[in-house]
Amino acid sequence: MTNGDDSTPEESGRARGLERAGAILAELADALGSTLVAAAEAQRTAAAERVAAIAGALRGVDRTADQIDDLARFVREQDWREIAAETAAFARRRPRLFGLAAVSLGFLAGRLLLSPVDRDGPGECTPAAEGGEAANREDGGRPNRRAR
Repeated sequence: MTNGDDSTPEESGRARGLERAGAILAELADALGSTLVAAAEAQRTAAAERVAAIAGALRGVDRTADQIDDLARFVREQDWREIAAETAAFARRRPRLFGLAAVSLGFLAGRLLLSPVDRDGPGECTPAAEGGEAANREDGGRPNRRAR
C-alpha cells in the first residue's frame, strides 16, 4: 500500500501528525502574538494616562507657584497701609469669608508655631531608661502590644 510516493503508512502518519502539530503551533503563535499586542497596547494606554495625570498635577503646581509668586510680588511692592486698607475693604465686602479666613489662618499659625518640636522624629520617643519623654508616660515608654 503506497500513496504514489515511497513512504510507508507509518511515515505518512508521522508526517500528517507533524503537519497538524505545526498548524497548532502556528495558531498558538498567532494567539500569543495577538495577546501580547493587546497587553502592550493596554500598558501603553495606561502609561499615557499616568503621564497625562502627572502633567496635569504639575500644571496645577505651576499655577499655584505662580499665584504665590504674584502674592509675594504684591506684598513686596505694596505699602503696608495700602494692604491694610484693601484688607479692611475686603472684610467689609465679604465679612463671613474674611472671618473664616482669619480663623483658619489663626488655627494654622497656632499649629505651626505652638506645636512641640519632635526631636526623635515622627512617631518615636526616647525610652524611659534614657530619660526621654517616655519617662513621663505611665507605661514607661513601652509599646502597647494588646490587640485592638
